[in-house]
Amino acid sequence: MADPIVRTRADIEADITAARLRLAENVEGLINQVHPKAIVANTIADARTFAEGSFEQAKAQVVDERGNLR
Repeated sequence: MADPIVRTRADIEADITAARLRLAENVEGLINQVHPKAIVANTIADARTFAEGSFEQAKAQVVDERGNLR
């Protein structure tokens, strides 16, 4: 059998500290994503993208490549 990996108390504490920091960063990221201001900003960006795409589609039906009316 292989020898078990020996970990010191300091190794275990360092692993726990690193895991705690990663967890805190992940929670902070989630909070920022679901914050009302972030939701509003994302919704506005999505609406602008949709409106710009719709405008370009409508414009393409009315104006040719040179800018002349069809």
